[in-house]
Amino acid sequence: MQARTSSNRSTQQTTPARSTDRVVSTALVLAALTSLVFGLWAYIAPSHFQSVIAPWASLGEHFLRDGGAFQIGIGSMVVAALYCRDAITVVLTGSSVATLLHAISHMIDVDYRHAAFIAAIGLLYAVACVARVRSAR
Repeated sequence: MQARTSSNRSTQQTTPARSTDRVVSTALVLAALTSLVFGLWAYIAPSHFQSVIAPWASLGEHFLRDGGAFQIGIGSMVVAALYCRDAITVVLTGSSVATLLHAISHMIDVDYRHAAFIAAIGLLYAVACVARVRSAR
């Protein structure tokens, strides 16, 4: 019986993978920065955000702040994806950040009843995320 020789395929696949990894990482960093910058801007200064981005529209500050919260959640999800390959952890990270910021948005607008409910859901996501990370160790 003749021994099989390896074709050194792993070396051939390494170079394109590294190149692809750089492209993917660059795209993720750009996506995170874009989402976080615009999200933070809309969340922290909704009136200024609207005056620069959509001066013709009549949007409420609450809705801009909510949009910013969810944009920050997306940005945090992308950052989590850079460091963690577990999709569930990535989703729970972004969901907890977005939901907790959404609850704060309701607190700012003195909508405490809804804020408490939203915050409870956000805390559930955060606890689930921590449990997921701990179980992976």
